[in-house]
Amino acid sequence: MPGPLSIVVERLGDVAVGRLGSHLGIEGHHALKAAVDECLADPGVSAVQLDLSAVEFADTTAVGMLLVQRERCRLRDKALTLTGCSGLAADGLAVEVLERHFPVL
Repeated sequence: MPGPLSIVVERLGDVAVGRLGSHLGIEGHHALKAAVDECLADPGVSAVQLDLSAVEFADTTAVGMLLVQRERCRLRDKALTLTGCSGLAADGLAVEVLERHFPVL
């Protein structure tokens, strides 16, 4: 089993990019919320992008966790997009499901 969720946030212009790594599951919900809180607290950020390319494993709670963060961003008038989702298909997390709910780049 991969280690706990790791997140590094950086600003690229007015976009806050959160690079997630390791395991995206319920154990990481506090880390994900804290990272999104950091992005939402910055008045210079107009959009949040979550890069999932380094996620080694995603469990069944991952989509729900991402949907909660999407709603939090929407309430602050900030777009949430996902990148690097293609590797998640091997974990049974269908990229088609994510594409129904998120802009996936």
